[in-house]
Amino acid sequence: MKKIKRRLLAKGLLLSKATGYQVVVPGRAPVARRWGALFPKFNNTEKEEKVAPSTKPLRRVASADEILDNYISTWELALREGAHVSTLYHIVQSTLDRIMDLPDERERDIMLAEFTKRRDAFFALTYASEHLPRNINGKSTN
Repeated sequence: MKKIKRRLLAKGLLLSKATGYQVVVPGRAPVARRWGALFPKFNNTEKEEKVAPSTKPLRRVASADEILDNYISTWELALREGAHVSTLYHIVQSTLDRIMDLPDERERDIMLAEFTKRRDAFFALTYASEHLPRNINGKSTN
């Protein structure tokens, strides 16, 4: 412990005070509190030079044609593979999310109206397939 104390004193990282010792952490400023919290030091030039990073990564917005082509190909694949109704619902919902990013307001409104109807229909079908009892050969299953 004495070796550590001597090294810190020699490097100027430990200051002797009337109430005891104070550890100096480079890049931190001590705050006058009982428990000795440390806060980062900033000078004015550092504050001015810092720029907050973008919260969302930049991505290219797909056109309406690209969104529809992607939807149709995914839909056809899902139907060929015998996808569950909930999968079809998620395909429609993800397409709807992509439509919301369209820059052309007229195209966006037309597509939103159509895909909102589809989403609502597949949501109802998904709910029915997962929550309503089935009757197979006179036996009720759920």
